[in-house]
Amino acid sequence: MFSQPAASPPTISFTSQEVRDRKSAFVAYIIPATDASQAKSAVAHIRRAHASRPPAHEIAAWRYMTLKSGMTGLGGEDDFEVVSAYDDDGEKWAGGRVLNIMKQMGVMDAVVVVSRWLVHSPAHGGRRI
Repeated sequence: MFSQPAASPPTISFTSQEVRDRKSAFVAYIIPATDASQAKSAVAHIRRAHASRPPAHEIAAWRYMTLKSGMTGLGGEDDFEVVSAYDDDGEKWAGGRVLNIMKQMGVMDAVVVVSRWLVHSPAHGGRRI
C-alpha cells in the first residue's frame, strides 16, 4: 500500500523584524491562504516552528475571496464573497485588531500571524528571549 506524501509547509511571504514594546516582543508573518483550511494549516505551521521557544500568544487573522454557493464566477464580482476570521489565542481583541488592519490595508487571500513573547528583565531573574 502506498502512503500519501507529506504536505509541504506553507510558504511564508513575509516575516517582520522583531518589535519590542514594553515587556513584549512581536514578530509577524504573512502566509498565502485561499481557504480556511490553508489558513489554519499556516497557523499550525507557525506554532510548530516555535515549539522550542513558544510565544505567549499566536494571534491570527485571515481573509480570502471565495465563490458563493451556486455561483459560477461568470456573473462578475457579485458571484464572490470575502470570508474572514481570526483567533485571539487568549489575547483579548487582538485577532480582531489584526483583521481590521488587514481590511484597511486591502490584504486578501492571506493569513497574518503575530507571535508575542513576554520579555523578562535579567536583573529580576527572568530570561530574555
